[in-house]
Amino acid sequence: MNIKGYNFLILILSPFITIFYFLRVITGKEDGKRFLEKISYTNKKKPDNKLVWFHACSVGETKSIYILVKKFIADNYEVLITTNTRLSSVYVNDNFSKKVYHQYLPLDFNLFTKRFLRHWNPSMAIFTESELWPNLINNTCKLNIPLFLVQARISNSSLRKWKVMGSFLKTTLNNFNLIIAKSDSDKEIMENKIGIKISGVSDLKFCAPKLKFDTKKKRLLLEKIKGKNVISAISTHAGEEKVILESFKQLYKKNKSLILMIQPRHPNRRNDILNEIEKEKFIFQQRSKNQLPSLDAQVYLFDTFGESGLLISISNVIILGGTFVPIGGHNLIEAAQFSKSIIIGPYYNKIKEIVELFKKNNAVIISNNISDLYLMLFNIFNKKINSKILASNARKVTLSFEDNSHIIYKKMKEYNANT
Repeated sequence: MNIKGYNFLILILSPFITIFYFLRVITGKEDGKRFLEKISYTNKKKPDNKLVWFHACSVGETKSIYILVKKFIADNYEVLITTNTRLSSVYVNDNFSKKVYHQYLPLDFNLFTKRFLRHWNPSMAIFTESELWPNLINNTCKLNIPLFLVQARISNSSLRKWKVMGSFLKTTLNNFNLIIAKSDSDKEIMENKIGIKISGVSDLKFCAPKLKFDTKKKRLLLEKIKGKNVISAISTHAGEEKVILESFKQLYKKNKSLILMIQPRHPNRRNDILNEIEKEKFIFQQRSKNQLPSLDAQVYLFDTFGESGLLISISNVIILGGTFVPIGGHNLIEAAQFSKSIIIGPYYNKIKEIVELFKKNNAVIISNNISDLYLMLFNIFNKKINSKILASNARKVTLSFEDNSHIIYKKMKEYNANT
């Protein structure tokens, strides 16, 4: 397949794509007030200064580019960040400089991407991970805008899907002037199985700053849960809350000094989670309703956005979501930076190299199933597992990370200067 074949396919699928996004808007999964941005209309004016454009899919990728964005701003660039999700737009607005513009990425129709590029006309474009949109990439390349791909990641399952389109993946990737792989295994896949040149390996999550939190909110929460040990399940997905609640119920029968806090990856799933909590007949409160944990609270639903640092800071044990169902895992470095004991499930293929590093340094516990999870929690709170050593080791691993963002930044600036 080539770009013409891709556009023909997009044209055939356009009625279904339209219906799909219409349903997402009416169900609140898309930002209805700003949906026009997804067809490349915006009321934001292009800044007069030189502009660098970053594209990150969702919150995790957006967090990872923070340090690179800061370097460009310090060098007097204006920055545009495009993302796909509603929550990532909130994260950009809450955490980045006022010199950073946010827009939703336009759908990958040829017309939309051309209009987007005409409006913003960036001096360079930086994509993250596996965000490969053929029309957007092809049209950026046609305008001679330098293209970079950082934390490049192609899984074997993604590779199988791309193979349906023949050499189209290689053609798309060859449009990038510089590609930095996320891990050695990603580098190997891209060089040996796709046949493209990789300029280096770096995971920017290694050099991301420690999450911030409101110290007043922390003091207030600690007052409410005084004398309790906190187990926090963060970034959970459908199916995980049930497993975690069942393990916690067993544990709570033997240890009443515990409270479980659940922070779903997508807070709009709160009603489904509340149903699971109510099935187990737990006493609970809900943060999105401005409720604080009561004296007899057993579960606290932390269904807000942007408070991960706060939740991690008050926790004794972190259960990492996305690892007890086949999602592949999320960022465990954030919890490790706070010196926390971390438990993950068996599904961690997306973070395998990081997990192996933590495992090697006795800095993480891997649970294979629900009975394992209960037993590990039981052993932690009965001091059969030394959680202080586990937490200390986790912090030490993060301190060993090398910040090589300056190397990536230098390579981009050098390439841009030579074009």
